[in-house]
Amino acid sequence: MTENELSGVIIGCAMRVHTATYLKLANCKLDPLINFNVLHLKEDIKRVANNL
Repeated sequence: MTENELSGVIIGCAMRVHTATYLKLANCKLDPLINFNVLHLKEDIKRVANNL
């Protein structure tokens, strides 16, 4: 794994935690996590769930 890939994984994990916190505070169930730094958006769309 290269340094660039590793930093992407770390940022991805941090953003999932950040999004999950917002879901809890807003009392929401689902939220999309979209990475706009890819060639095709469908490659990196994740769904974050809160207590499903």
